[in-house]
Amino acid sequence: MNPVSAPATSGSGRRLAGTLAMMLAVSVLLVSEVTPAAARSVPVDDPTEPPTPPRNTTTEMYLDDQIAPGIDRGTSGFGTATAIVPSGYWVTYLVRTDPVHAGKILIIWTRPRDGAWTLLTTRAIAEDGTVHFYARVQQWTAFRATYPGGDGIQPLAARGKIAWVASTPFTIEVFPAERPAEGRPAVGGQRYIFLVRLHDSSGCLRFVRLSATAPGASVFIERRWLECGGVAEVTVVPPSVDEETTLRVVIYATRASVTTAVVRTILVRPGEGPEAAQAMRYLRLFLPWLTAKHPELGITRATVWSGTPVRNLLVVTHYMFISDEWEIVLSWHNMIPPYDWTRIELRHRWTEAWPSRAFEISSVAAHDSPHQIAPPEVVTR
Repeated sequence: MNPVSAPATSGSGRRLAGTLAMMLAVSVLLVSEVTPAAARSVPVDDPTEPPTPPRNTTTEMYLDDQIAPGIDRGTSGFGTATAIVPSGYWVTYLVRTDPVHAGKILIIWTRPRDGAWTLLTTRAIAEDGTVHFYARVQQWTAFRATYPGGDGIQPLAARGKIAWVASTPFTIEVFPAERPAEGRPAVGGQRYIFLVRLHDSSGCLRFVRLSATAPGASVFIERRWLECGGVAEVTVVPPSVDEETTLRVVIYATRASVTTAVVRTILVRPGEGPEAAQAMRYLRLFLPWLTAKHPELGITRATVWSGTPVRNLLVVTHYMFISDEWEIVLSWHNMIPPYDWTRIELRHRWTEAWPSRAFEISSVAAHDSPHQIAPPEVVTR
């Protein structure tokens, strides 16, 4: 069954029916037909050089869009400017706005690399302010959402996002998906971990074998044979340095005679990071509570943890702990009470590419109990 639901026609959709009649006539195109021949085009900006999305300061409506490989019905794992997938594979185009606009209708446009923008379908904004659009792509394809205007709101356009089709029947997605200037730096002599997921158009029936190079650094791979639905870890340990430098890391995936690669450049800085003993004192504030309140995690007194420092801000310190099954990113706020909070983010190492659980102690000095908070939507460590 095609996972793309039919366009909504209730509420605001009925009010727009007159002005969108011509557009909706072509919205019945199948989602797999990402370059329909007979569709109406409009002169909107090229998403390869996206402008800042217009905002209506009176109504505070905005359209922030993201894209991710595969079918993703949540909101985690998005954020890359381009989704790279094998031909015939799915991508998810996500648009967010203020939930107050739930029920309003967005128009989804698409275009091939050398073609014009064409109307593909419409979607109603969900109660949480999101719109998900799933498309199976066969070639380079751009997506964009617009709001035609109404209810005192001027027409708006999202930035636009791109699905890039690889020449191989499979691709790998590597997290963090960041450029060097935006990503967290590595510490010389300490671990820097990349997460890897497989996207495969052949039905996910076969593994790929991972390998990696990082000149001058040590490289270790957990779960070298990777299958769809799993997550592998590529750990890079840069050499100790006296001054800031960069390290080029190439991660390869091979099946039979086919190989694909992803390149990452990380910033390496001198230093040792926070002491493990200091970080462990904060972690121990959570561990007994996790054991008692969340036994489903399998974290007990016998769980063995190893650690490494990760990115640190001026007033927030980060440290990462790893067990056989879990990754915990610990952070604490270096401020006086009542602003001396500490947090943990949990990720199951072999099935999750980003944290799925997070907990906080609002004030360490006040001996506050941990409580659950929303996990971050990107890999921040």
